[in-house]
Amino acid sequence: MKPLNNTRMIFFALVLAAASIMLNSCSAPLRSALVMKQKGLSTTYPIPYDQAYTAMRTALRWSSDYGIIEDHKELGYMLLMSAISTRYGTTQYYDIIWLDAVGSTDTQVTLLTSGMTMGFDQMRVGELQGYMDYAAKLLKDGKPLPIMP
Repeated sequence: MKPLNNTRMIFFALVLAAASIMLNSCSAPLRSALVMKQKGLSTTYPIPYDQAYTAMRTALRWSSDYGIIEDHKELGYMLLMSAISTRYGTTQYYDIIWLDAVGSTDTQVTLLTSGMTMGFDQMRVGELQGYMDYAAKLLKDGKPLPIMP
């Protein structure tokens, strides 16, 4: 085996560094998204925190895009994971929903999807926000939430 010259060693080191960055960045977007709340879409609803939480859970049930829901009600957020399989492989998507009480009667809801961190996925967020608006209105009016919208 012949020894590597400086050019080959530098090239080999760059290839290893690039591979390392690519492998580590696969999980970085979700970790970093947990602190990217300001990039999400925020709406304030004139209902208390518990009603907003119930409305969001109902909106998620009405939407067919969501798979696994990880509840963190006591911490004020939900983490949703879904996977889309194509012939090219499976892609993981995540959504983070923060609920923040604003006084005793209002709640701010912030939606962030994995697509929003890269600048797209507005249609999916718009649908969920529409369902949330409808559910919040029904609760504010004292009406029950139907199984389907």
